Amino acid sequence: MNHSESLKTVLRQIRSAKQELDSYPPTDYDWYARARDTAKLLVPWLHGTAASLKDYVELVLNSNRQVRRLWSDIVRQFESQLPAALVYQLTKQLEHEAILLDYVGGNVVSKVIEKHLIATFTNGKLESNGASDYPDLFLRSNDYTGLPTFTRRDTETFGAAMKGGRPVRVPDGLEVKTCRNGASVDCHYPHIGLHLALVFRNEEDEYIVDDVAVAFLRKDNYRITRPKTGATTLKASFTCRDFVSLLGRHRENGPSY
Repeated sequence: MNHSESLKTVLRQIRSAKQELDSYPPTDYDWYARARDTAKLLVPWLHGTAASLKDYVELVLNSNRQVRRLWSDIVRQFESQLPAALVYQLTKQLEHEAILLDYVGGNVVSKVIEKHLIATFTNGKLESNGASDYPDLFLRSNDYTGLPTFTRRDTETFGAAMKGGRPVRVPDGLEVKTCRNGASVDCHYPHIGLHLALVFRNEEDEYIVDDVAVAFLRKDNYRITRPKTGATTLKASFTCRDFVSLLGRHRENGPSY
């Protein structure tokens, strides 16, 4: 699927979400038009950068493995010229690092993705939101003048706001998610908006990116788990079946992992 077809699919998804966008507070911001504008700007660009994003993520996640391999080559070729204590210490440190990196989580991979996207975007200024806020990325060129100041509420229904000079809970940004080993993606809340999903797996100590995909999600795309007690937070999750592959990966019945 070329970038034009990818965009058409996402715009259809946004049309399906129009009623939800029109009722998203504050309702006088025309979130439907803003979401369409964001998709028209970002989806073709994401389509063009997906292959380099895949390569970048694989290089970063596999860098520790490559460093250990290079160190082994150095030791094999120059061991007689290297101090034995240095060889021992560096080898042990690399072993310890490998243990730590075995626990790379989706949040770490998401930050790697964000770093690449922010660094390579040239059609404006993509900026990262706070760690506990969504969307993960927003366009500084969008006008958020007049949004209310962020306040914490006990209700599930809340809209866009400004928090520390950044727009949070806005449906015209970009949420970055990772899907590891085909599992569903868990969230604390159903985030309406454009989503970029990177699908990856770990095989024989190597990280492999299977796909980079995009979709505009609305609440109906999420599975909501209701808390049994007031002390339990709301849980939401989604699969990648509604996503469009930006790497041209074709699957019957959609991109299901």
